[in-house]
Amino acid sequence: MKPRNQKHNFIENFTAILIGIISALLSILFLTGIFQALIALIFGITDFHFGFNYFIFKPIFHLQNNGSAIAFGIIYFAPFVFNILMLEIGTALLKKSILGQKRFSLIFFNLVIALYLIISVFYGAVISLLVINSINDWNQLMIHLKIVNSGKIMFMFVIIIMLTTYLKRKATRILEYIN
Repeated sequence: MKPRNQKHNFIENFTAILIGIISALLSILFLTGIFQALIALIFGITDFHFGFNYFIFKPIFHLQNNGSAIAFGIIYFAPFVFNILMLEIGTALLKKSILGQKRFSLIFFNLVIALYLIISVFYGAVISLLVINSINDWNQLMIHLKIVNSGKIMFMFVIIIMLTTYLKRKATRILEYIN
């Protein structure tokens, strides 16, 4: 009987891991772009279409340079705000869940979202600083905010420090539920 219980626990744990990872990937790959498009629509931006950029379904904007820099900033930061919101919702649900498969799924959901935030911010920062003619959201935002040269480095440094501080706090909260 013991081997069967171990096998059953393995299958339940594996299923919980898959549910957490798949739900986080669906959120990242599809819902993030839809949220960004909704934010753009709120600000009156209708000149966009959807496409895939590195497997992520996202809106591709044709923004005019005469628009508000604050609106552009909010639109370009919308994917990060959405994923931070998903991380907060996942942590709130984690707080209310009891030990079991749901908690296990929520832990993996939070870990995948946090990993995506880290990779997307660091990748975006490196590309926008090293590749002059790259067309990513960070460069588009810096063009609209008229940030150039050393201002780019400072801007990305501040963003990375803010994200690192937030994720450090979030990691300590998530670790409470793992132990």
